[in-house]
Amino acid sequence: ARRAFARYIPGEAGLEESSVLTVADGTTLPCRIIDMSLGGAQVAIDPRPPIGTTVSIGRMAGRIVRHTDEGVGIQFTNIPEHSNALSRPFG
Repeated sequence: ARRAFARYIPGEAGLEESSVLTVADGTTLPCRIIDMSLGGAQVAIDPRPPIGTTVSIGRMAGRIVRHTDEGVGIQFTNIPEHSNALSRPFG
């Protein structure tokens, strides 16, 4: 299946890998961005918030849609409409 959005790997794209995931209750957790697109991100994090949890990373809001060996998959719910949105998606 073809992806709806191009995927970026932060270190290769010149973007910051280290970030902070904020849970809806205000809890902040350090995390590392594994890869991301305008549709979502794969994030290394421990502990892993439950699937369905509303979260944000910088200006990007979303929800946890899956758990992985390294962390979680996040589907963004506020997808920007402009093409350069990934230049500063998290801050």
